[in-house]
Amino acid sequence: RKLHIAASRTSVVVPDLMEWQAWTVLFTLLAALSLLFLEKFAPDQVMLGALVLLWNLDIVPTNAALKGFGNEGLITVGALFIVVCGVEKSKLIGWLMRRVLGRKTGENMARARMCGACFVLSAVFNNTPIVSMLIPIIRDWARERGLAPSKFLIPLSYATIMGGLLTMIGTSTNLLINGLLSQSGYKKFDLLAPLTVALPVGAVGLAYLLLVGHRFLPENKGGLFREVRE
Repeated sequence: RKLHIAASRTSVVVPDLMEWQAWTVLFTLLAALSLLFLEKFAPDQVMLGALVLLWNLDIVPTNAALKGFGNEGLITVGALFIVVCGVEKSKLIGWLMRRVLGRKTGENMARARMCGACFVLSAVFNNTPIVSMLIPIIRDWARERGLAPSKFLIPLSYATIMGGLLTMIGTSTNLLINGLLSQSGYKKFDLLAPLTVALPVGAVGLAYLLLVGHRFLPENKGGLFREVRE
């Protein structure tokens, strides 16, 4: 008795090599990331230059190149920067932070007050300009009292990051996501949509910063820009 075995033929699909447009985009992205890492040029110059290059090579069409500038989230971010610039000129944030920190406050209490205030402020304003405004204020306040600014600056950054996640306007990422949802035809998130998740996560993060995390920060009281006060 003969046993006939039928061998099935399987077709192997070999993918085509990437076209020159794909290679160009890949190398452009790598070059842009390298320039951002080296900090030779401003980030906006690097990204705009990459976009212009791909547009001139006809890889990115004109409507796609200009579409991002009309993103609702991007326009909102720009408007928030204008608002924060006005607040910075009024020196309201600086006055408020000095009142929060106090004059005879200890290091741990001052750090707790700073994190709490930054957590709330970054939910209303965009967190990036909040950090840039508060860094010199916190640094000078700490040096005037013989404290290490390094014990405050990292908690300042993380407190504003976690506070910015409380609302849709607190961080640029949430705004851009909302803009993309609107452009794609989906329903946008409400202003306080992230609050139910971000609030407990932020509370745990702040507790870690104030109770545990500050122990790992360096004790650096120096700096090239230290002010000498009489």
